[in-house]
Amino acid sequence: MNWLATADRETFFADNAGRLVWMGVVILVIMPALSLAWELLFHQTLLGNYPMAIRWQVHRYLLPRASASTRTTSPAASPPR
Repeated sequence: MNWLATADRETFFADNAGRLVWMGVVILVIMPALSLAWELLFHQTLLGNYPMAIRWQVHRYLLPRASASTRTTSPAASPPR
């Protein structure tokens, strides 16, 4: 891959301009665009749902316990004195 060692230094850019332009486009445009697309997909769609799912699971887990504790500690449920 050492192009400069085997190519003519005077005509290197003229001979390889197309390849160099495409390498630059891939590195400067396509790779960041793919990275941006992946990050948007991952963080905006997949990871956004996990906190809400955990919140609802905890809510469903704690709701029966909260209603049971209010039944035993409410003044209406205590025995008369």
